[in-house]
Amino acid sequence: MIPENASERIELLVLLRIISRRSWDELQSWHRACPGSTVEHLMYGLYVLTVPPGGAGEGEAA
Repeated sequence: MIPENASERIELLVLLRIISRRSWDELQSWHRACPGSTVEHLMYGLYVLTVPPGGAGEGEAA
């Protein structure tokens, strides 16, 4: 649940299944667009994009 209080910031985790070069490129573009984000490999074909609080930018959060 996303809190309504704008002063509270939460970390965002996105689980992605990479099935093609295109999906890998899309993951990398999200990673570049979100300052401070990290990409972690979980297991074959599964990755997690972690975006820290405020890392998505103010205008992109909606």
